Amino acid sequence: MPEPMLDSKPDRSKGAFSWRVIKMRGRNSRSRARSITAPRWRAADMGAFAAGIDLIFADLHIGKDALYREGGADPGRPVRVIWRAPDRVVNWGEGRFVTETLFLDVRVSEVPDLAAGDTFEINDEQFEVRSEPVRDSERLCWAAEVRPL
Repeated sequence: MPEPMLDSKPDRSKGAFSWRVIKMRGRNSRSRARSITAPRWRAADMGAFAAGIDLIFADLHIGKDALYREGGADPGRPVRVIWRAPDRVVNWGEGRFVTETLFLDVRVSEVPDLAAGDTFEINDEQFEVRSEPVRDSERLCWAAEVRPL
C-alpha cells in the first residue's frame, strides 16, 4: 500500500501551516484528500529548542570546555563551546584558494555580549574572536570566527 504523500503547496489561509495529505487506496481507485494543520510557533515553544541546544553543548563528544575572557583581559569564566574547522573557498583575482577557518559556537545564555577581541582558552591554547560574531535565527547561539594567538 503506498505511503501518504504531501502536496507541494502549503495552504496558509487557515492562520497556520497546513498541507493536503493524499491517501492512495490502490492503483485504480480514487484518492481521498484531507488537510492536516501544524500549530503556529510561539515564544513558549522556544524552550524545547533551548533545551535541545543545551543537550548538544553538554555532549562530551561535541561540546568542549573553554575559558572565556571578555576583551582578553579579565580572569575569565568557564563556558561550553562547539569547535568547527570548515574549509572556505576564497576568490582572489582570477584564482580560487581553499583556506582553513576556525569557528566557535557558544550559547548566548553563557556569553550575552560576545565581541571581536574577546578570547577563549581551550586546552591551554588561546583563540581570539577576529570579526563580529553572529547569532543564529533563534538567538540561542553565537557563531564566531577565531584565530589562534
